[in-house]
Amino acid sequence: MIERCIADKSGQHLFMDTDSVCILASLKGRTLQTMNDLSRKEVEEIAKRFRRLNIYDRKILPGSVLKIEKVNFDKKTRKPREGFGYAISTKRYVLYSHDSFDNVVVEEAKAHGLGYLYPPKDDPEDEQEQDWIKEIWYWILQCVGIVRPGSPPKWSKFPAMMRVAITTPTIYGMIKRAIRKAFQFYSHATGPMQSRRRI
Repeated sequence: MIERCIADKSGQHLFMDTDSVCILASLKGRTLQTMNDLSRKEVEEIAKRFRRLNIYDRKILPGSVLKIEKVNFDKKTRKPREGFGYAISTKRYVLYSHDSFDNVVVEEAKAHGLGYLYPPKDDPEDEQEQDWIKEIWYWILQCVGIVRPGSPPKWSKFPAMMRVAITTPTIYGMIKRAIRKAFQFYSHATGPMQSRRRI
């Protein structure tokens, strides 16, 4: 339904998931030369069309089942702002903005395809998005030419490690054969991910 709503307005989307969509839009609309970007007003109109699908108590959860995410608003002024995005697939994308010096700032970086790896560096416990995920996406933006070329993260020379919970006899046997050492059931083991080619 949401895809049809976008198409009816001759718009396009960057990526789409089960319960979300990233619509190409700008504050005024029709500013891109190669793609059709909708205006902020048109995006809000699409979201409003889904109010009737709200099955919850309107006094508690009013409005549409679709919402404009916080990343679309300035953190200080709370006013609408224009952001940018780069997507590889539905769940693999990064949203970024530009600061006052025109430097790229990673706003939201998805960990799909990376989240199973053990963090290569220590991050604050209260950090919702791990810094290393943002760093790898920043490097990807460098590789595709969105950011000026630079060096990969310092930790990229370390092997990619995966932490495995030992919860089944199969996993227990596999790890025991690999390390040839006894260990407790329901514990964890961390080992390197092997690859024949350099990424």
